[in-house]
Amino acid sequence: FPSHDTKAMIKKLITKEILNYLSRLPSSHIAKNKEYLFSEPNSNSKLKAYLISGDEVKVISTSTNNQWINIGYINKNGSPLIAWIEASDLQKIK
Repeated sequence: FPSHDTKAMIKKLITKEILNYLSRLPSSHIAKNKEYLFSEPNSNSKLKAYLISGDEVKVISTSTNNQWINIGYINKNGSPLIAWIEASDLQKIK
């Protein structure tokens, strides 16, 4: 089994790569209100995490029915989050 130091190093490396990926995507949408996030594109996978009105997100992909958007978000501490949100909860940045 990997040591605690190895796990921490792997987590740091993965986080860095996610940040690199997200930083290359344009911010294209903002949250309309307080909007909860989901681990999968369905309402049964609600997370405790949420966005607040005006949070800018980066679109990674859209569900086949266009009702869900897989987004990337970088919080004020610089930590990345990738999750799903209902398309109707976002507004396109003009």
